[in-house]
Amino acid sequence: MINKKNIPIITILIICLIFMACSFYNHKQTLPTKKEEIVKNDSKSLFEKEEYILNGNYNYKFEINDNKKVTYKGSYNNGETKGKYISSDKNYNYIITNKNVYIIKENGKEPYKDLYSNLDYRLFDFESIFHAIKEKNYIKKIENNKVVYTYDYLDYKLSIITDKESILKIIFKKDNVTYDFSFVRK
Repeated sequence: MINKKNIPIITILIICLIFMACSFYNHKQTLPTKKEEIVKNDSKSLFEKEEYILNGNYNYKFEINDNKKVTYKGSYNNGETKGKYISSDKNYNYIITNKNVYIIKENGKEPYKDLYSNLDYRLFDFESIFHAIKEKNYIKKIENNKVVYTYDYLDYKLSIITDKESILKIIFKKDNVTYDFSFVRK
């Protein structure tokens, strides 16, 4: 027979056990996986889509918000980047060929080393990023017919948004800093 004095203690224990079981079940369901799942109508894996960013032909818009807004707009075509840098205090055109950066001036082009000054330049090296995340755990969600892969990368939360064929956006967030890279196929 159960002592009436022990009923509140037994009730609390039962509630705690149910709570722990539910928490374990929900935690188990949300753990990220290393294997990439097959998604209906998703014809390519994320790492097949990376080829488009590394070797494709596309237009881009990179917006960086870190105390001030900076925008890079342009096109990438088989290893050559042509773009425009836009900020509140300066604007200029640039070209990147064979990892060399040139600023375009009226009398031609000249080498330029400050294209990503005061920014986290590591976030512009897409080849290194894709290499680093290949073995990382991730969370994969489907939102508005787009697949969103979320990673922890360096000190940032990295989101890669794709459609069936290609990567549409790469977004890095940390505190009040956002790097938003958008890509549009030509």
